[in-house]
Amino acid sequence: TFRFFSFYKHKNMDDRIPHFDKAKQFYRSQKYEQALAHLSKIKPGDYTVKIQEYRSSCLAKLERFEEAIEVTDESILLAEEEYEEDEQPEKIAKLKIRKAKYLKEMKAFKEAESLFREILRGDTLLDSSQMSELKKDLDFCSAAKTSSTDDREELRKNSEKKEFEYLLKKNLTLREGTTWYVVCAKWLRHYYRYLGIKTALGNDEIASEDENDDSEIEDDFVKVGKAEANGHRKSLESSSERPGRLTNAHLLIDGDKYIKDPDPRKESTNVIISREMQENVDYELLRQEAFDFLRQRFGCDVAIKRY
Repeated sequence: TFRFFSFYKHKNMDDRIPHFDKAKQFYRSQKYEQALAHLSKIKPGDYTVKIQEYRSSCLAKLERFEEAIEVTDESILLAEEEYEEDEQPEKIAKLKIRKAKYLKEMKAFKEAESLFREILRGDTLLDSSQMSELKKDLDFCSAAKTSSTDDREELRKNSEKKEFEYLLKKNLTLREGTTWYVVCAKWLRHYYRYLGIKTALGNDEIASEDENDDSEIEDDFVKVGKAEANGHRKSLESSSERPGRLTNAHLLIDGDKYIKDPDPRKESTNVIISREMQENVDYELLRQEAFDFLRQRFGCDVAIKRY
């Protein structure tokens, strides 16, 4: 009876726990600090695997990987109590995959490799695509743990390039009801040069773009090193420089001058692009998958959604 009650509680009642619903709303809006603040108000005795997964995801989004790993370890222990025996192997394997990916992000390649091997040896119900992805992660960690810092950075960049090129190919597919995001074209061109992508979205002019363009807004696009004593900064247009935060605010006009639509489902109508901005000149349109890829890695000041 106790086992059944515990199972019912975790499986069906976590959505009713105070603060959890609000935390999920903040998470969906990419406001991870606020989501984490609400999750921290939940009593530890009310934690479920689902709640712990949200906690670890928020921590990982904030690059607090050590804490995310600790929470994931707690989730694995909870899963042994919360899930029936026939459900446990698959759920625990997925939690271990989560932990291994956090270790990989921390560049703890030896530990990540060991855990990926353990998961692949296990008797899980993961599908072929998941298994293939795990093998790629394993190969990456195996190569990275024995290479120099520069080699690891090159491996990471090549992996990032392949993933983004795949998303760009999907970007060419037009489907009714697709969600698009407006992204600063100058930032994208810098990112293409960093990755070594010659063209994007079939636009060859990206390859011939003047790389000496020193527009005043470029200063926001590049991570610069610590300022020297004399205040000098690194060159902003080096093709080897990894871009900084994705900046879109300069594409917009001040929306406070206009009447706003109060319907939160139509929030995109309140984000107005300046008439001076032109598609494929000042901005590009990316599908949600590609935009999420960039936002998770670089952050973004304003998400400009279009349908």
